[in-house]
Amino acid sequence: MAPLTKEAAWAQVGKAHEALDGVSTLSLFDEDAHRAVDFSCDGAGLYLDFSKNRISREGLGALLNLATAAGLTAKRDAMFRGERINITEDRAVLHTALRDRSGRVVPVGDDDACELAGRERARMLN
Repeated sequence: MAPLTKEAAWAQVGKAHEALDGVSTLSLFDEDAHRAVDFSCDGAGLYLDFSKNRISREGLGALLNLATAAGLTAKRDAMFRGERINITEDRAVLHTALRDRSGRVVPVGDDDACELAGRERARMLN
């Protein structure tokens, strides 16, 4: 797989960044009456407002294209399945298991990562 920096989507992000050179965040609000609504979202009890960041609609689209080019959705799904996606340590990333209280099983080798994480949480509380 080619480095992400070689993807056309990477160049799009750079162009969107350059287009905002010298543009103030306040002017972005002046130019777009819907910015506060369109650059925020909520879910799972969290509210994310990135309208006050210096990002344009083109920049947001470029970042979403870059996420697609990077295969983010497939990598996210692999993470939740407990696959070995940490390439530097050749292991699964288990922080999702630390937060999971659903009772589901996340197999990692011969173990259940959620069960191991639950035992570790209980040990820390004692």
